[in-house]
Amino acid sequence: MHRPSLTTQYHIVRMFYEVAFLDGQRRAAMKLSPEAQERLTLLLAMVAGDPVDPICPVRGQRRHFDRRSMLLPAIVKAAGRTSRATIFDMSPGGMFLVTQLEVEVGDVMLAKIGEPGMVQYSFPCRVVRVEQRGGSYQVALALSGIPLEVHYGGQPFGEELQIRTSA
Repeated sequence: MHRPSLTTQYHIVRMFYEVAFLDGQRRAAMKLSPEAQERLTLLLAMVAGDPVDPICPVRGQRRHFDRRSMLLPAIVKAAGRTSRATIFDMSPGGMFLVTQLEVEVGDVMLAKIGEPGMVQYSFPCRVVRVEQRGGSYQVALALSGIPLEVHYGGQPFGEELQIRTSA
């Protein structure tokens, strides 16, 4: 399966962040500016899923968003525990990753993805499927809530934090 370059993958994560951020605001009944509403409409059209996804386990079930193949490192947190993870695919509605962190369906998890020392995206998620393989867990996550974008100002170890609170 073809995966885009690492830089392109981070651009895709940025686009998915923007969709999740704007859509999360809309779902929380926060008023979007006309420009933000137009941007959300454009982004939703770009990431719309197939009418019928052949991979979906329920025959004829529609995926809301197109999934993109990835191979990105991440940090995941759940129930006060933290672990490294590898993301294998992602959409504005969720992601699939492998981690050493033991989780159960229904657990709340935070997935942090980012370019070291530059920008980090924190996606609040809910575990929807888990399969144990040896000492690893294959985890399907549904994004929930409004994600956060953190800029590190080019400092190598996260100094001078700036937190973005609006699109």
